[in-house]
Amino acid sequence: MTTRLLQLRRKLLSNKLFMNTWWMLLGQGSRILIQAVYFIIIARVLGPQGFGAFVGVVSLMAILSQFTGLGTGLLMIKHVARDQTSFPVFWGNALAVTIASGLIMIGLSLGIAHLVFPTTISLSLVLVIAFSDLLFLPLLDLSTLAFQSFEKMFWTSQLQVVMSVLRMIFALFLLFFDAQPLPEDWGILYLIGTIVSAAIGFIMVTFKLGLPDLNLSRYYKEAKDGLYLCLSQLAQSIFNDADKSMMPRLSSVEAAGIYTSAYRIIDVSFTPIRSLLAASMSRMFKYGEAGIEGVWSFARKIILIGCALGAVTGVFLYFIAPVMTYILGSSYQSSIFAIQWLAVIPLFKAINYFAADMLTGSGYQGRRSFIQFTVGFISIVMNLILIPKFSWHGAVFMNIAANFLLAIGLWGAVINLRKQERRKPTAALYESVSS
Repeated sequence: MTTRLLQLRRKLLSNKLFMNTWWMLLGQGSRILIQAVYFIIIARVLGPQGFGAFVGVVSLMAILSQFTGLGTGLLMIKHVARDQTSFPVFWGNALAVTIASGLIMIGLSLGIAHLVFPTTISLSLVLVIAFSDLLFLPLLDLSTLAFQSFEKMFWTSQLQVVMSVLRMIFALFLLFFDAQPLPEDWGILYLIGTIVSAAIGFIMVTFKLGLPDLNLSRYYKEAKDGLYLCLSQLAQSIFNDADKSMMPRLSSVEAAGIYTSAYRIIDVSFTPIRSLLAASMSRMFKYGEAGIEGVWSFARKIILIGCALGAVTGVFLYFIAPVMTYILGSSYQSSIFAIQWLAVIPLFKAINYFAADMLTGSGYQGRRSFIQFTVGFISIVMNLILIPKFSWHGAVFMNIAANFLLAIGLWGAVINLRKQERRKPTAALYESVSS
């Protein structure tokens, strides 16, 4: 028995995908624990109204940030996964495009925020979060993607932890040294933490992987693919954050705080599956050179694992939900029911993300983006109808329905494309015989 366990241990330690998933799980798990601390502190200190204002702005920036970088981060993973010598150019291009597009998006965000948010949410709060999440956070994300492209997930996970540690320190500072903190106070500390984290990320990538180079002609050749990747990320962000951005105006900031606190718990619970997805992304591009069948030969080995994790997570969330009021406070009582209804989301997300990543890895990013945007548009329209009538209850219902529609669309595309690729050899043979 001991010998078998030792053999299993050696086998797992020699499996690069397992070790990368393990490093991501440790890193993201540590980050989540740290985030939980400052999440609880900020939620309690600001209260549902202040917390709702803050997360409303953050949710809007999460959507807009998908235009920052224009997909250059994933293009970097795609090319470096297939040819590591291409890293300096794609790293340099990604930095240049991210800085330029980030500054543009900051300006646009101010005008959009004026239209979306009530007057109770100040412009100063919008501005500091815009600089944090539209410029410096994307730069930090590029550093994590740089290590991910080389499958160096240990360093990817470490960079993710750095920012969480800084934010926890600042949250504790807010708790002990500001008797009546405003969302703007937290916004300033939030920005400082992101700036420092981005600087650390750039230094680590330069030291470990090398200096950036710049050749924008390489980016121009694939600008279309980058745009598709960008649109796909935008569509996914709409799924995750549009309802939270809309709720302060369509319902109330208190409802936004209740719903967002519940969804944040759901998002945290997705960490094990997210770690597996991140560790396998580079390989999706490698196997994707052979088309959808090539990436399916790899993905089918891990899809069942991801779905099983999603199902177990959902059951756990349903039964653990009542504990949340003891952690967040009695003012978040309604979050219990929101968490229990949303407990099915981790399973849906696992089903959807694997199908979506298979489409991306095999070069069908345009089809993925179209499906995600179609369902995202439907979800926005329905949220405009449901949130004013049913508050966060309507957002919960639409979230579940949208994920179900997305699963049908993405897996329908995967199945259809596999059938098409299987018919190609037969069609080619028929043409050869006919000639």
